[in-house]
Amino acid sequence: MIRILMLVLALVAFSVPVYAEKLEVYGLTEEQAAKLRLDAAQMKNKTDPGKVSDRMAEYAEIGQKYGLALAATAKELGIAADEILNTTVGKIALALIVWKVMGEDLIGLLVGVPYLIIGFLAWGYMFRRLCVIESVTKEPVEGRWFRKKTVTYHSANSDNTWNVRWVMLLSLAFGVFGPSFIMIFG
Repeated sequence: MIRILMLVLALVAFSVPVYAEKLEVYGLTEEQAAKLRLDAAQMKNKTDPGKVSDRMAEYAEIGQKYGLALAATAKELGIAADEILNTTVGKIALALIVWKVMGEDLIGLLVGVPYLIIGFLAWGYMFRRLCVIESVTKEPVEGRWFRKKTVTYHSANSDNTWNVRWVMLLSLAFGVFGPSFIMIFG
């Protein structure tokens, strides 16, 4: 568990944005395009080490503080620092540390992923009911226990059907995917 936590913390701490390698310009003269490409190359080579180093220093300081807190807790309990995680107090302390560092991200994942799954399933059900199936009839058949089920589908040539499908697609994008991505990625 600690290895996974450390891997996640390392990935978050060392993540850097990815920039596009190709710069396309439309409607500019060759001189303006060349100047823009030169400026983009200079900006690409110039990174702001202050932001990265400040962030790394902040994570190092947080790690140091929590390490000292765990060591002090272990000393007060009279056990070795590496054995504290096997105790209930150590597990609670680790849980509090993880919550302090990653609490908002965990809430986003715990709420956003179920919202995405349930929202997509509900959207699929509504899409099928509104855009695919027009009606379902059940007729009794002699000699059978179950009724015969007849399904009538919407015509693909109908303008109204296509309008409803576009509205459903927009509701999927703005009602399911958008909010869930905001919850997950913050």
